[in-house]
Amino acid sequence: MNDLYTFRYIGNKHQFLDVIKKIILHLNDRTDSFIDVFGSSGVVSLNVQKFFKNIVLNDIDENVMNIHYTFKNALWSDYRSFCNRTHIDTLDLSKKDIYYKFRDKGNKEFFFQDTKSFDRGFFLYFIAGGCINSFFRTGPNGFNQSSGLEDLSRRFSLMRWN
Repeated sequence: MNDLYTFRYIGNKHQFLDVIKKIILHLNDRTDSFIDVFGSSGVVSLNVQKFFKNIVLNDIDENVMNIHYTFKNALWSDYRSFCNRTHIDTLDLSKKDIYYKFRDKGNKEFFFQDTKSFDRGFFLYFIAGGCINSFFRTGPNGFNQSSGLEDLSRRFSLMRWN
């Protein structure tokens, strides 16, 4: 399977993509727009975008939407600036001590920024990839999930850029 995905998210529809794509392909001659009402990781929108002129992705979680906003609108130079300031491209977030330092620093520096902040979106993307079982959990003090196994900073370079 050569499906694209951005980050894992609890409730992710990745396992249902084949069925979803069959249904969408059957219906897509009736419309040129696709609305992903419960977008979460965006895996459905990302994998059906070639069939539609317009894609609308929505989610109730403003943090998840900030990640999508960032990857839709940020430039490569915005990403490099974030990397230069945080050294995320050299960190191994699969190591607990590094994950917790990055999470705590990111919560202080980025989490409470405007939801249109690229730095906030990059932080949330990377920290979500390093959390346990893809539970994306936030609270009044910021992102608060425990360390997990995946390190998205290592596979970030494989993603498409706008």
